Amino acid sequence: MREHPEATAIIVQSFYMQHFAEYLANSGISVPADLSVIQWGERAGCERTSPTPYSLLTEPRTECGQAAVNLVHRIFNGEDCSSYHFKINAELIMRNGCALPRTLRRSLAESFVL
Repeated sequence: MREHPEATAIIVQSFYMQHFAEYLANSGISVPADLSVIQWGERAGCERTSPTPYSLLTEPRTECGQAAVNLVHRIFNGEDCSSYHFKINAELIMRNGCALPRTLRRSLAESFVL
């Protein structure tokens, strides 16, 4: 994790999160305080109530698929969908374990200097 000192975050696919946690535990290392770990995955597996200590970045793949199927049905039924738009939002849930960006950390540290 220290090979790329400019990195401020590591994004781990939710499928690999258990393996990531086991790697940390078995190697006896911890995530550096200035590095954020963000779990990324389908919204259905990354609820706000998830026990993971890491921040969560969700993507609504199921909702996207449902909207696409709905659009195909509308087109097959003869509807003109050339100007049809839909918006499905991802969600970023920041947890306390997520490090602040380095530039913000620096500016905050400078403001606390007495």
